[in-house]
Amino acid sequence: MQKSDSNNKWKKNYDKKYLKNNLKKDSVVIRKELKENIKKDKILITENDTKKQIKVQIKKIKKNNAKRRGVITGINKPGNVMELKKVNKYYTNGQIISHILKDINLEIPEGKLIVILGPSGSGKTTLLNVISGLDRSTDGDIIAINHNLSYMNDRQLTEYRRYNVGFIFQEYYLLPNLTARENVEMGSYLQKDKKKIISADSIFEKIGMTEHSKKMPSQLSGGQQQRVSIARALTKNPKILFADEPTGALDRKVGIDVLKTLQSINKDFGMTVILVTHNVKIAKLAHLVIKMKDGKIEKLIKNKTPLTVEKVNWE
Repeated sequence: MQKSDSNNKWKKNYDKKYLKNNLKKDSVVIRKELKENIKKDKILITENDTKKQIKVQIKKIKKNNAKRRGVITGINKPGNVMELKKVNKYYTNGQIISHILKDINLEIPEGKLIVILGPSGSGKTTLLNVISGLDRSTDGDIIAINHNLSYMNDRQLTEYRRYNVGFIFQEYYLLPNLTARENVEMGSYLQKDKKKIISADSIFEKIGMTEHSKKMPSQLSGGQQQRVSIARALTKNPKILFADEPTGALDRKVGIDVLKTLQSINKDFGMTVILVTHNVKIAKLAHLVIKMKDGKIEKLIKNKTPLTVEKVNWE
């Protein structure tokens, strides 16, 4: 009797109108609906007759996230530094499958300031991770600087990041036992072609930090430390500079100074700068704004005449 009551209770809670046991053909997408408060594409599967199918899908996702077979070279269109074609990203946790990036198609022009804009949970940081080579997409192609990142192994991705991209994070990650100048010079050691290196002196002069170059990180303000981290990323002369919420830990005045530095780098060095933020005002500085929502590109906004930092109303 207890077993029968238990079965009836299960059927009541997981009626067909809440649970649709359909697997999309030739896809790792598992779409289920339990209750309205359960997010789409993120669900715990508990019904016995689907467990085997779910395990197959999870295994495929894990395999694709680790390494996919394919040609690691590609050719970007003239004027583009990067192209994304039907890019998806899934994560798994037990029997939970989270669909984070959903069929992303995108072209990123070379030498421009790009802003990836969106609220928390929109997929903007995941997008930055896969286009920078910090993570892999589950499916789709990412052609960046004539490399297909989707098919690279860990060693190849490490080499790609080393020679082609620079990173600026919300945290500064400066080595506390080195001076500001020595921290910047650490970045130059990553560049194999010594002719491409931008000298620490010229960068410090550019960002207005010459008089602070011999100070230890503990002697610098938050804004000064962030500018040193920018200089460290810049010294190896990367083709793309990625910045993940670079002003998030700074007050408004200091944050504005950091944005001036990034805009100046884009203009003076012709370097592609890709910046992730939730601040809509920062988007006014960009040539291209990629608005993210629920793992999809909601809108692309092209600014023919981006504003300078001084002309934006930051109040």
